[in-house]
Amino acid sequence: METVINEIKATKDPASKVLDREICLKLLKHYGTPPHVINHCLAVTDTALRIGRALNSLGKNLDLEMLESAALLHDIARVEENHGGKGAELAERLGYQEIAELIRYHMTYLTDPAKLEINELDILCLADRMVKENVYVGIEERMDYILEKCKHDPVATERIRHRRGEIKRLCERIEALIGMSMDELMT
Repeated sequence: METVINEIKATKDPASKVLDREICLKLLKHYGTPPHVINHCLAVTDTALRIGRALNSLGKNLDLEMLESAALLHDIARVEENHGGKGAELAERLGYQEIAELIRYHMTYLTDPAKLEINELDILCLADRMVKENVYVGIEERMDYILEKCKHDPVATERIRHRRGEIKRLCERIEALIGMSMDELMT
């Protein structure tokens, strides 16, 4: 892995804040990210970019390249404990601090559906909470799946239920802005 990191660092454009898709896929492979997790990352990326493009078409100024890089790499360390932190450390070692911050907080970020500006982290978190495995399924099915996985942990269950409400409100706000449902946007 160090060879790949050094290779990327050696060819990095100092002005670039993003990694291109090909390099992200190479990193996922060399890090040993399981194929099913890579497929999840690809589906989250597609979902996030659809949302980002829809918002940008309305005059928002989301950095879609940044969003793509972070979405592709958000679960690079998924099989490890604190996978968001581990993935962020990798992005930092490569010199991509903004991507690292998106990866670091994608699991713990508290969505604020009332805030004025929707940012890349909001969209990454929303997309990740609407993709089950490698398929867009919407918030309800994805969150039900997560709740089922942690049903024996009442603290986690309560936290997820609370976040489900927040993410639903953010989703509804975006749907109102773009004039269509997420399901319509994803078809």
